Amino acid sequence: MIAKSQLISSFVLLFLLFGGFSACNKESVEPGPKPIQLSAEQAELIQDNTHFAFDLLREVSSAAVDGDNVFLSPLSVSLALAMTLNGAEGETLDGMRQAMRLSGLSREEINEAYRKLMK
Repeated sequence: MIAKSQLISSFVLLFLLFGGFSACNKESVEPGPKPIQLSAEQAELIQDNTHFAFDLLREVSSAAVDGDNVFLSPLSVSLALAMTLNGAEGETLDGMRQAMRLSGLSREEINEAYRKLMK
């Protein structure tokens, strides 16, 4: 009859062996983000967001008092405004699109590009 300690040792050894082999796949060896193929809309949205982020950072830093620590996420602001953009019409829509630097993309293209990029 197998002793309890031998049984536990056997399970631990098997767990380590199978755990070690399952960790040796290509994905776990290559750190960092995986490259994706960008659509024209996604590339345009990224460029527009970059311009918006620098505009936003310029505005916030110019309003900050010397010695203040400022931390913000342009992506979070951009995502929140993009969601709000879906309910905007007329002058509000035009003003938001201009402020966000969203050049020639339709709402559908903006929403789809954000969805794919966030995925």
